[in-house]
Amino acid sequence: MPQGELFNLLQQHGYWVILLISIVEGPIVSLLGGFLSSLGILNLYVVYLLVVLGDFIGDTVYYLAGYVSRDHILDNYGKYIGLSNERLEKLEKIFHRYGGKTLFVGKFLYMVGGFFLVSAGASRMKYGKFIFYNMIGTFIKAALLVGLGYYFGHLYLVVAKYFKRGTEILTLIVIVSFVFVFVFKKILTKYIYKLD
Repeated sequence: MPQGELFNLLQQHGYWVILLISIVEGPIVSLLGGFLSSLGILNLYVVYLLVVLGDFIGDTVYYLAGYVSRDHILDNYGKYIGLSNERLEKLEKIFHRYGGKTLFVGKFLYMVGGFFLVSAGASRMKYGKFIFYNMIGTFIKAALLVGLGYYFGHLYLVVAKYFKRGTEILTLIVIVSFVFVFVFKKILTKYIYKLD
């Protein structure tokens, strides 16, 4: 696909793509949205709001999955995956006592964040409390990731401005590096043989 068509596609449908993907995979699309905003393809503030909305929707789905599965699945079959009724009761106590802190910390743990969200639902944490603490983490995390993507996109623009012929310069650097290593190796080899 030609570059112009790709940019047109992102300009026309980019916001929908950002929203839909952020429901499932927020961190990556947050960085990408920030990067595209710095290039002028998307609006930074709209991207931020869509990432927050997508994260809210996705986290609510995780919460509801835990809430619904508690009665039907975890109570009956949890013992087969190491979640006995005793462990579920301990989980409830943890979330009732430290639920806000647990959610906030879990929001920043990439691979296990979904576990915390499902656990909040399974422990019957009140939805209002869940949303409150979860959204505090979401606002901060989305701002950090979108901002980081924007920063690197801006950095890309600055570097591209100074190196319009980036491929040629990179090739030249690689060639000079190989020549330098080759010459240095020859000189070092001669020097070592002189020591013998």
